[in-house]
Amino acid sequence: MTRSSILAIAAALAAVSTPPAARADEQPGTGVADEANVLFQLGNDAYQRREWRQALAHYFASDRLAPNRNVRHNIARCFEQLQQYVEAYRYYQASLVEGTTQEARAETERALVRIRSHVALLRVVSDPPGATVFVDRKDLGSWGVTPATLALAPGRYRIVLAKAGHHDRIEDEVAVTAGREATLETGLVLAGGWIDVRGEPEGATVRVEDVTGPVVGTVPSRLLVSAGSRHVVVTRDGYLPMERTVRVETDRTVALQVALEVAGGTIVVQSDEREALVLVDGRAVGFTPAVVDGVAAGRHRLEVQGQGFHPFARDVEVRAGERVTVDAVLLPDEDVEAASRQVESWRDAPASVTLIPRAEIQAFGYPHVAEALRGVRGVYLTDDGVYPALGVRGVTPFGPYNNRVLVQLDGHTLNDDWIGASYVQHDLLTDLGMIDRIEVVRGPGSVLHGTGAFFGVVNLVTPSRVPDGRGMA
Repeated sequence: MTRSSILAIAAALAAVSTPPAARADEQPGTGVADEANVLFQLGNDAYQRREWRQALAHYFASDRLAPNRNVRHNIARCFEQLQQYVEAYRYYQASLVEGTTQEARAETERALVRIRSHVALLRVVSDPPGATVFVDRKDLGSWGVTPATLALAPGRYRIVLAKAGHHDRIEDEVAVTAGREATLETGLVLAGGWIDVRGEPEGATVRVEDVTGPVVGTVPSRLLVSAGSRHVVVTRDGYLPMERTVRVETDRTVALQVALEVAGGTIVVQSDEREALVLVDGRAVGFTPAVVDGVAAGRHRLEVQGQGFHPFARDVEVRAGERVTVDAVLLPDEDVEAASRQVESWRDAPASVTLIPRAEIQAFGYPHVAEALRGVRGVYLTDDGVYPALGVRGVTPFGPYNNRVLVQLDGHTLNDDWIGASYVQHDLLTDLGMIDRIEVVRGPGSVLHGTGAFFGVVNLVTPSRVPDGRGMA
């Protein structure tokens, strides 16, 4: 050995000769750190004598007692001197642990570059990751956990991947070349059985074990899972989640029937009209007042229909677990005859029409027609001391005895034949209880009804059918 070689080796050892630290679990007085330090020094002495194998024996024993990156770095140097480049590469890699100084890391990386041409690298990637890697045989010990980069001698190898709950994956004849890096990507098959998921609603997501984990399938689907008791969670927006535990046996199929319940809210429908039909999205769900439970979260079309009323419709936004209250105001959908002398909806009448329905007449107990018309828009009463007259839109001349307003009963004129006077007090009808509604048509109607309809028409309509027990027609 030349003097320059000895000096180089001594300098290299000095750079990594930090003695091993005591293990965290070492008890006071056991002397493990002392023993590891003695073995480390013996390894350094053997290295200086160029007795590489003896140095390895001491370094290995020291590393078993107190694992240390400096010891592994020295092991790599010994293997390099023995031209066992594969082992040297692995231990150089093992010495690059967290906390390595920048200087030590740079020295190790230079060593890896120096022997790279003598080593073949194989990067092993598995799905799922975390598989233990074996080379040629499992009884030779593991080489790491995927994803892992293996340093190998050039040649062909048998790579075995093992992971709990999965079948072993064996890749034969994997070839590697010195100075190059090859990649082996492979998948592991679960050593388990299948869960056959069927039911409603279709498209619901399925998770196994972890309720917040990735989706592994949808309804319907057939899922391959590891054997044992498995917790299955099925979810979908707008539905209550379903959780079940199933027992899965190897190479067998277990059926799981899904029936998710709607995770909706409640619609409360209130209305002044009782027993009006309530529909949600076109489906009858009850009568007013109604409480509709279990409505799926989202936007729905609510309709309320009552005989004799214009349908009420509204879009309602329902949220899961919440209650929505809707006040359905039903407007009377009554017919009018006086506007065009034919039966039509008051909304379609070609005139300004006001209807006084039977319910209002009964509720206020109007003694005669004049009192019933007192609150009608555009109509007012005047009295010349002899007889009250109806004024329409601000006009009511004195003296003509109300002969500019035509009063009818079911379309038949009630004005007298002498001066055309119309009667709106007790001399017309003594009981408004027989009247179903009063139609008030504002504006000239002489073209349809004659000269008496110059200001407007008041048509008294009797019921078209016999009143029921509640007094309603």
